[in-house]
Amino acid sequence: MRAVVAATPLALLAATAASAEPAYLPLTRSAIVALAADTLQSKPLKAEPVTLPPEQRSGLAPGDTVWQITAAPLPVEIFLAGQGENIDALHVYYPVVNAKREEDARISALLSALFKDIYPNWPDAGNWPRTSAIASWNTSPLMSKRTPADPNDLIIRKTVDGITSATIGVPPDLFVYSVTTRAQCVPDAHRGNPFQRVVC
Repeated sequence: MRAVVAATPLALLAATAASAEPAYLPLTRSAIVALAADTLQSKPLKAEPVTLPPEQRSGLAPGDTVWQITAAPLPVEIFLAGQGENIDALHVYYPVVNAKREEDARISALLSALFKDIYPNWPDAGNWPRTSAIASWNTSPLMSKRTPADPNDLIIRKTVDGITSATIGVPPDLFVYSVTTRAQCVPDAHRGNPFQRVVC
């Protein structure tokens, strides 16, 4: 007679939570590239695969490809990670200090549109790039004159429908926006400097 091992409530809860998490963002790679091209009004817009060293792939899923989107001369870079058209991690690097007012308007419009499409069930998604950027700058020791007890307090996070967004800012120079379905790709200062991670 075979023994029957009953699942514990915690195990059932974990299994349910895991199955509820989306594997990929609701936007395909082609949709993100098209949105960037349309919003940034940049020609030519480049979207090319890039090769990362092993230490930069530690959080990626096996088989993930990384793409880089650039829109020169606009000061913004977008990195995508995923398989085929399916994307599980997105990073936007925006050195705002280098942007002219008109360029900032286009980049801000792209960020707002991206977040609206990634989070269709979140009414404030379009405002998140701005509000999280302000929050990240306000928590920076350069602004607050205080060093946080936990360096992760400098990372502004929000999780909606299993997709986590994180914003990090260094006033007055830079914003980094991360959006991912993978826990391993959520920026975490205890795993190293988030600014040194290309996408995950």
